[in-house]
Amino acid sequence: MAGPDPEWIRKVRAKDRETWGAIFIEHLPGITHLCTSMGARNRDLPHDCLAEAYASASKFRPPYHLSGWLNMIARHLVLHERREKTNLPNGGEIVASSPDGRASFAGEIELKEAVRLSLAKLPADQRQLLLWILDDELQLKEIARRLGVAEKTARKKVSEAKDNFERILRDHGC
Repeated sequence: MAGPDPEWIRKVRAKDRETWGAIFIEHLPGITHLCTSMGARNRDLPHDCLAEAYASASKFRPPYHLSGWLNMIARHLVLHERREKTNLPNGGEIVASSPDGRASFAGEIELKEAVRLSLAKLPADQRQLLLWILDDELQLKEIARRLGVAEKTARKKVSEAKDNFERILRDHGC
């Protein structure tokens, strides 16, 4: 499978206005939907996401997928908005842990720690699916091949893993 066009990547990294205009038009609806579904209250967050991506365009490198990179930026902005609005005491430190390993939070924890804890609570097969997507940046077709299932089945498994992960993150207050 051929990767992204090197000329297109050069234009993205060089902040070519025409290329970024097309990116804005193509990706704004999806980013808006993502921000809204995550409970963002600031209507400017999707635009802020694209502005941040534009500002850090030189950091965009293959094999990253543009939509995944933009979604990651959007998620970080929404989570940052939540952190700013909570202003909870203790800086979000974990203050206790129950016998079943469930953490109790005095406030809000850092995103990295919340993700780590949430991933650890996923069943191993779901955790592996998300790591293939997030760390290895595998496409659905490759995930289906690795699982030995149809693409439709892989899509369902990935969707269930994402839903479960988001539920666990919400349980942690993220």
